[in-house]
This record gives sequence, structure tokens and C-alpha cells, in this order.
Amino acid sequence: MNMKTLIVMRHGHAENWNTTDFDRKLTAEGLEAVNAATINLRADGLYPDQIWCSSAARALQTARRAAAILDVTDENVVPLRAFYHIDDCELLREIQHCADDISTLMVVGHNPAVSVLVSGIGGEMRCLRPAGMAVLRDITNSWQMFGAEIESVRYC
Repeated sequence: MNMKTLIVMRHGHAENWNTTDFDRKLTAEGLEAVNAATINLRADGLYPDQIWCSSAARALQTARRAAAILDVTDENVVPLRAFYHIDDCELLREIQHCADDISTLMVVGHNPAVSVLVSGIGGEMRCLRPAGMAVLRDITNSWQMFGAEIESVRYC
């Protein structure tokens, strides 16, 4: 059976303000939390084929740090401006357009979209903390149907 795994991560804790919200960077604590969370993924043998992320500075920093720890090449980190103000329904639609040769996809984004997405798919209301993650496994073999047959949900 060809299962699809989705790792949804909220960006790490960011500085209060920079010149704009879009340019806010991770704090030292935020970077440490991203490191710890991603090292746990690595220990569990979870390696994404691609990482899609918001192009906002804090999300891009989070994705790039995760990629470095998880041996994901630069060309497989895909910053998407649309993920900056996306809602959960739009985010799911984007995920459902992922190429089926990708087995494990990681998405790094912002609240409320990431928390509402995992709550809706996982069937339990959850709020992801900064650098928090959910790992969702669907028994489907197509991203187009992702969310229809969830086998497991794990929050990290």
C-alpha cells in the first residue's frame, strides 16, 4: 500500500516586529525550538521529499532549518507567497495538487491555517504552538484524495 504522509509545521517563534509582519525573523528561542522539533522528526525516520512553505521570513527560515536537518535539498524547499495569507481550505486544495510521486510532504505555515487544517483532518481541535507539528498519514495513494482516509495523526 502506498501511503501519503503530511507533516504540518507552524513556523518557530518570531520577533515581535521588524519593518513589516512579512519580514519578521525567528528569535534565538524560535530557532532552537525548530531544531529540537526537526531533530525529533529525524529520529522518527520522517524525511520529507519536499517542503512547501510561506515565503514570509519566519516560515522560510523554519523550512530551511528543517531542510538542513532532514537532508532536503534547496531545490526541494518551495517558498509560496500564497501561503502567507492562505486559509485551511485553500491550503488543503494546494496539498491535494501535490504530485503523487511525493510520498512525504512537509508544509510550514502560519496560524490559524495550519492549526485549523490539522484539526479538521485529524478530527480533534488543536492549536499548534510555534514550531509545533502534526504528522498525518492517509492510506490513499493519491494526494488528490488526501484527508479522506486518515490512518493516524500524531502531534509533536
